[in-house]
Amino acid sequence: MLFERVARPLADEDTPGCRLAGRRLVAVDGTCLNLADTLSNDGFFGRPRVMKGERSRRFKSP
Repeated sequence: MLFERVARPLADEDTPGCRLAGRRLVAVDGTCLNLADTLSNDGFFGRPRVMKGERSRRFKSP
């Protein structure tokens, strides 16, 4: 939802440098969000992958 609210072109059609080889330049940020370590978040968002296709583990408090 945040992306949909704030993502917009920063240049007009005639802004110098907004095109390369006739195509509009675009950049996407690789933003990461921290979420609470809950089962419901795990079920909805999943867990990031780590080496060899394994999944990160759920935090267990001492």
